[in-house]
Amino acid sequence: MQLLVDSGGTKASWAFCRDGQEILRLKTEGLHPLFMSDEQINAILMQVRAQSPQSPEAIFYYGAGCKADAMQERLVQLMSHIFEGARVEVNTDLLGTARALCQRSPGIACILGTGSNACLYDGSDIVSNIGGWGYVLGDEGSGAAMGKQLLTDYLSGLIPAELKNELESTFQLSHDFIIDSVYRQPKPSRFLASFAPYILSHADHLYFYKLAYDQFVLFLTKYVSIYPQSGQWPVHFTGSVAWHFREILAEAVSAQGLYLGKVLVDPMEGLVGFHG
Repeated sequence: MQLLVDSGGTKASWAFCRDGQEILRLKTEGLHPLFMSDEQINAILMQVRAQSPQSPEAIFYYGAGCKADAMQERLVQLMSHIFEGARVEVNTDLLGTARALCQRSPGIACILGTGSNACLYDGSDIVSNIGGWGYVLGDEGSGAAMGKQLLTDYLSGLIPAELKNELESTFQLSHDFIIDSVYRQPKPSRFLASFAPYILSHADHLYFYKLAYDQFVLFLTKYVSIYPQSGQWPVHFTGSVAWHFREILAEAVSAQGLYLGKVLVDPMEGLVGFHG
């Protein structure tokens, strides 16, 4: 039996598979080695092991925060300890995205979730990657970036007057609350991304539509259109923001003269096929 794992900054999917068929799917909190202690990671691993139909022979883990060799080795050791006897392979969530979306064909694979990232994939390996720097340095087009823009506009007095009161009553917004949540509380990117569902539900208002659309254009301009192949290769997307905002995303992709490929809510279906 194989265990396939796709972990972003907010949530993780765990699929137990046999002979290319998914047997059981579990959902947990995202397992992010840059922001979590060994104890926190082990608690999630124990939670998954307790629900495992049987001990996996191989684990293929694709996760956020796994670009550095040290982070990959750390997760290999932690998972090998919990799932004794399993062969463990740890890679970046971006490689998992590329394999899920493109399989063994060339394309541009993108993640739009809590954060954002993009890569050029030649059908075998990632040959170029720009992005994945987090909500402070990048993450345009992501849920965190949308929330960041919304709160920046609120603090700057740029929110349309008819929206300001509803935002304040819905989220109990205030200057002090925002500053505390972003700079003092844990997991600020999740806090920022928590505003994405509200933006989506109000996308019939020009302000919210433009906020999302402009974020997608920023993402495409900065991370996709720079590739000479972007005009010929399909541009695929996965992630909760890509999926739920897919109509606005499709408009932004078309306006940039790009070819929209697959849009998946998460990569797991594609990963099951890739490893089958």
